[in-house]
Amino acid sequence: MGRSGGGGHSSGGGFSHSSHSSSSYSHSSHSSSRSRSSSSRGSSRPYHSNYGYRPGGYTHIGPTYYGGGRYYGGGRRAGCLSSIITILVIVMVFAVFVGIVYQSRGSSGVPASTVNRERLDGGSFTEDCVLDELGWLAEDGRSEQWLGRQMQVFWDKTGVQPYLLLMPYDSSMGTSNARYDWADEYFADYIDRNDAMLLVYFDDEPDGNWEMVCGSMTGTVLDGEAKEIFWGCLDRYWNDLDYTVPEALASAYELAGERIMTKTTTGKDIGKYVAIGLAVLAVGFVVVFIMKTKRKHEAEENAETARILNTPLEDMTDDLVDKYDGDKP
Repeated sequence: MGRSGGGGHSSGGGFSHSSHSSSSYSHSSHSSSRSRSSSSRGSSRPYHSNYGYRPGGYTHIGPTYYGGGRYYGGGRRAGCLSSIITILVIVMVFAVFVGIVYQSRGSSGVPASTVNRERLDGGSFTEDCVLDELGWLAEDGRSEQWLGRQMQVFWDKTGVQPYLLLMPYDSSMGTSNARYDWADEYFADYIDRNDAMLLVYFDDEPDGNWEMVCGSMTGTVLDGEAKEIFWGCLDRYWNDLDYTVPEALASAYELAGERIMTKTTTGKDIGKYVAIGLAVLAVGFVVVFIMKTKRKHEAEENAETARILNTPLEDMTDDLVDKYDGDKP
């Protein structure tokens, strides 16, 4: 892959030497606090959340006994149903808990994705999509081709072809407009794809700056919210001391592809799930109540039948005689 010069509005090389026919681009700018040296990192760290959940116990309803050590009724079935309802309660509480934690973790530096997006169709992935004029990848024992392969996961999720430039400091590009104009011109001259996203890092002083230029076909995926998600993912890893430059970039593209294409669980979603769960539980409790009432009546009838069967015939005859004698005038 050819290499471009270190600044200005023209380049001596690039990803592709065919001109771009479309003039419809969108762009986004971003600042970075990471040090210009690959061996140094920024001061901020991402939010990490450790959480756990210990499910509750279970409920056991034993059999019911009526008179003479005889067993009547279906206490075991009622007990099983109650246990199932208890398990459903635990699962529902766990789902709500995980949803709340997921939402809180997602909001820590990475905006939520509130819409469903469809992947772009057509085109194929180009692995030759990274140009490192700073030499940061080589310093870490990585190559441009290695990072290009890691960035494929972003294309797999979104259908958007990523391109990345790491450019040295150039005093002539000290403003956002100058940096964007350079990135826009590079996109038009060297990237012959309307389904592409070009990300350029300018190693400015004291902090670096980013510019993003997107092809006209990417708007359905890389809308304003999606771009903010991308910047949030980039910040999450770029300023993390535990990641080298190539690791941070690879992780940022991977997370961004996943988060942009996955609608984040919101409080409204959790409320809907809770309402459905409560409705299911209410129906379950009604069913348990009806079954227990029915089985109680059956048990009482069985107990009465057993009492009659266990009563000696002469006692029953005396009872009948006394009854009818009492009815005589």
